[in-house]
Order: sequence, then structure tokens, then C-alpha cells
Amino acid sequence: MYRYLCWLLTILSVKHYTFSIPTVPSNWWQYPYPYDVLSLAESQEKLQNENLIDSYTESTEQSYGQRRLRNCLDPKIGRLGRKVRYGCSKRRNKSRRLDGLCNDFENPASGSLYYRFGRNVPLNATVRDEKNLYNPNPRDISRTLMKRKNFIPVTIVNILVTGWVQFMTTDWFDSGKNDRSRHFKVPIRDDDPDFYDTMEIPMTRQDSCGNSKDYDTYQNTVTHWWDASQLYGISKQINRRIRTRKDGKLKLTSNNRLPIDPSNGVPITGSSLNWWVGLGIFHIIWTREHNYVCNMLKERNPTWNDEMLYNTGRLIIAAVIAKIHTLEWTTAILQNDVAKLGLKSNWYGITPIEIARGNATLAAWLIKQFPQFSNGVLGAVGNPKNIRGVPYSLTQDFIAAYRLHPLLPDEFEVRSHQTDILVKRYDMKDAVFEKAESVFEENSMEDLIYTFGNDYPGAMTLHNYPNFLRNLDIPATSLRGKGNVDMATIDILRDRERGMPRYNAFRRLFHMTPINKFEDLTTNPTHAEELRHMYNNDVELIDFLIGSLAESPLPEGFGFSDTFFRIFTIMARRRLESDRFFTDDYTSEYYTQWGIDYIDDTYMKDILLRHYPSLASHLQQNVANVFIPWKSQTSLDKNFPYPLY
Repeated sequence: MYRYLCWLLTILSVKHYTFSIPTVPSNWWQYPYPYDVLSLAESQEKLQNENLIDSYTESTEQSYGQRRLRNCLDPKIGRLGRKVRYGCSKRRNKSRRLDGLCNDFENPASGSLYYRFGRNVPLNATVRDEKNLYNPNPRDISRTLMKRKNFIPVTIVNILVTGWVQFMTTDWFDSGKNDRSRHFKVPIRDDDPDFYDTMEIPMTRQDSCGNSKDYDTYQNTVTHWWDASQLYGISKQINRRIRTRKDGKLKLTSNNRLPIDPSNGVPITGSSLNWWVGLGIFHIIWTREHNYVCNMLKERNPTWNDEMLYNTGRLIIAAVIAKIHTLEWTTAILQNDVAKLGLKSNWYGITPIEIARGNATLAAWLIKQFPQFSNGVLGAVGNPKNIRGVPYSLTQDFIAAYRLHPLLPDEFEVRSHQTDILVKRYDMKDAVFEKAESVFEENSMEDLIYTFGNDYPGAMTLHNYPNFLRNLDIPATSLRGKGNVDMATIDILRDRERGMPRYNAFRRLFHMTPINKFEDLTTNPTHAEELRHMYNNDVELIDFLIGSLAESPLPEGFGFSDTFFRIFTIMARRRLESDRFFTDDYTSEYYTQWGIDYIDDTYMKDILLRHYPSLASHLQQNVANVFIPWKSQTSLDKNFPYPLY
């Protein structure tokens, strides 16, 4: 189908466009329409066909008696075997399970708790390069290429973007408590102002599967599904602590805050890992919204018990979160019409007139020549599940693309939502872990949301990594244990440890044009020279994260690199189309008709106004996307949340 579309669009457009191939052929955004759309569509299709890699490589030839003894969650050879398969009936599994099992009845363990991360590159490209594990030294990279000298803002989005993305990632992936019996020892230079001798970094938790494996693998210690586990937890123990056991609701204090765990001073919620103010804002908002949804469900279903209200409420909340991320958060940080159209196609689908960018003649030709395009491109949501032949999991490459720490500022100013007057300044180090609660105690939620809705986060570029994270004191009460760490050094080392290919190798494996010289990577001559010096004039050594931060120019409206974006193009739709609760079972039978309508009608702005109505004067009609600085939205965006043609 794609080849026919390319052929037709080329025939129809060749009369009107004369252009040369961009210097970097894989730069889809440097082609004119329709070739920009075609180039990106071709990239996505190729990635979907070739870059969904299953990390379960063990032989499947054993008998059932042998397979059931294996300590794996592979749906093909896992020890759960028949027990899970026979327990995975629709009658028993009409709601999301805490452990993520039984979402896919054919592959019942896929996407579940402790299921392995997959890959988006061939497994033989993920072997750890022991020889170059410290080459260049990760701490040297942190000090020379990542250290924030002056805050570089990104002005197309606000700090709510930063809190939201961590709210998402704590739902999607977690490699678990590091293995403190094994350490990397990063050499420290004599002139280092913060660390001495060596920096000992615990290794990633080992795969608990005892099988002999062809390649190193790692497990997700939360579910892979988009199931809002950061709110609801991954175990019965956690889930019991957060629920009221009345009318399906979650616990809140009398002042609509989360209850505090006296053992560590942070809120009791599904996941409080790496807590800070921006993360807390969304936990409070969505706990309140869950309870609102349960109220609406009870009004319409007065005979439902607590469990039915809770489970249906969770389904609805997880879906509206996924929709907001797809159509609001991502369209804010990727303010590009082609990207927005692709995001709309992931959720709702797109019509022939949208494929043709408003060209009615071209749309008519599409339908006439190829009737299969009469309905456009179907969205993932509400249509049949499609795992593309590979049991679902998130990937190590996806994790690497979400190393977005530069978005965090080192300080912020709280301003009154009533007067815009400065209330108080905070260093970010005083707004993390248990210290975050003092910020909530000293300020209203309205002031915090207003502040974060208008201030800028950091740009995803070199020399802009938060300094408080480069010398972070983790308290003893932390879920992962105390210590003094440099997160920038850890970000580099984790990618190397887990076999993430270096930048240029990754681009080749992702069918992108590699660079030949440092000037191919960046238009900033100072950055090019710094990179050349750090990587000893060898472009093949550039780390994936560093190359992605250095990339310039970027596609119009992009808040991060095109290389990061390619990972999103393959995984964004996959998270939706592989999940039966977004596909086969996205029906009124599971969600109720009210729930389906609520998901369709609700955006983040609606939720803020529902719970914080005094923000209404700042969230006028012209403020369409709450992740874009509110004061900058001076006129109504008719294209929100995606282009209309």
C-alpha cells in the first residue's frame, strides 16, 4: 500500500515541485510536501518491519515439563505456562491487572511485571563494549560537555512538560534497584571539585531469569503497559495503601493532598520514585481526577461496588492520560505539522483530505485509484490489536530516548496566580525527595501550577544539564539507597552498560544517514570542536545521548533531536496498538459509554479547571495546550491539538 501511495503522490506532485535531495537524505523535514510526509512514513514503516526485536532468544524446543521450570516470563517458554494461559480468559480479565499479565491472551506474560525490555536494534549490536566502557571518561563528558554554565531555556513549552514526562516514565519503565554488589569504577581527575579518586556506580539489576542467554538482557520492574501504574501501583501491598475501599476512590487528605509516608517523608502513591514538586503536581491532580471519575460512574451505576468503580475508573484514567500525552504533551514539544498529523493518526486516524493536506483533488484521486484509502489511515485506538509479530514490550532504546534531564531547571520562582507577584524562590535541590513537601506546604497548588504553566524548562542541548543533578545528594530514606551521584555521568554509563549503540552506529541501524565529520552533527562550530577534542577526532565514539543533544539544526518546532524522534515514531503507536484495552476492548462494555465520551471530550485544561477553577482567568479560550507557556498563547489556535485541513 505504501509503495502505491508514494507512486501516486509523486505522479501528482512532480509537476509542481523541483527540488534537490537534502545533504542528509534521511532528514525528512528538509523535503517539501509531499516528500516530507513520504520520507517520514517510509522511515516509520521500515522501523516497524525491521526494528521490533524480541529479547527472548532461548530455545523453545524443550518439552512443557522442562519449560515450566524456567525462571522466565517469556510467553513462549515461561514457567507460568498453562497456569497463565488458562487463567487469561476475558471473563476473568475485564480490567487491568496490577502485574500486567493477561493483556495479550496469546502472549500472556508480554508487557507484564519483570518482563524483559526488548530492543529496537539487532541483538548482536547490543553487546557491551568493555574495551571502551570508560572511553571517553563519562565524568569528563559531564564536566566538559554537559555542565550547565548558563541556563538555556526552551521557550516553546513550559515546566509542566518536565513534570509530566517523569509522571509518564515512572509508569512505563524502571530497571529496579541497582546491584550494589557489583560496581563500575569511574576514574576521577585530581582537579574534580565534587568527587575524589573513583566514582563507584552500582550496576543495573541483573535479569532474574536463570537461563543461559545469547545476549545481556534487563527486566522492567514495572509493567510495560500504559496503565497508570504510577498512580495505582504494581502490587497488592502498594494498592492497598492508596485506596479508600469506598466507592472506588484513592486516598487524599482533607486539603486534597496525598498522605505522607512517615518512613521517608514522601507521599503514598503508586510510585514515589525520584520525587520532586513537578512530579507531585500531577500525582495530586490525577488522584483527584480518578475520584471525580468514580463519582460520575457511581451516579450512573448506583449498584456498582467499590471494586467495579475502581477498576473502571482506572481504565478510563489510563486512557485519558495516554490521549493527553499523545495529542497534547507530544504536540507541544513537537510543534511540527507533519509530526502532529502522525500523532493524530496514532489515536484517531486521519482522513484522505488530511493525508492530502487539504488538497481535495489529490484526496479524490487517492480514493478513486485506491479504494483502501477511502477511510484514510485508521487510528490505533478502538481498532483491532496489532503486535506486528513481536510480543509487546518497551525497549532499552526507548529508555535511552527519554533521558530528558536537561529539561529541569536548577531553580524556579513561585508566583501568585492572582497577582503574578513573586512569592518565593527555590533551588531545585530543595524541592526534591522529602523536601518537596515543604514546597507544597508553603504554596497553593494554584500558584505552583500557574508558575509551572508559564516558566520555561531547559533546552535539550549540550552545556545544559542541571548542575544540582550533577552533584546530587540522595537521602538515606530514598527507595534506592543514599549516595552522592552525578546523574550526567550515570546517563552516559548506563547506555554503555546496557549495550546502547553509539550515536553513529545507532543511526545506521535506524536507517538514518550517519555523520562523517563533527561538522555534520552540529552547526555550532564551538560544539563541533569540543566534541572533536573529547572524542579524539573519532565520530564513531560519540555517545548516543551526546550526539542527540548536539544535533542541529532540528526540524521546525522540535524540542529534541530527530534521532530521539525516530524511536518515538516506532514506539508511540506500538504502545497503543498492542494493548487490548486501547484496541479490541476499547468499548462501552469495558469503559461504559460515559467513559468513552469522557476520554474523547477531556483535555488537560478541562481537568485543571475542574479542580482549580480560580485558574480560569489564565486559562481563557486562547490557551489551548496547557504544556505551552500560557502567556504566549495570545490567540486561539485553530489547529489544536492537530492540524485541520
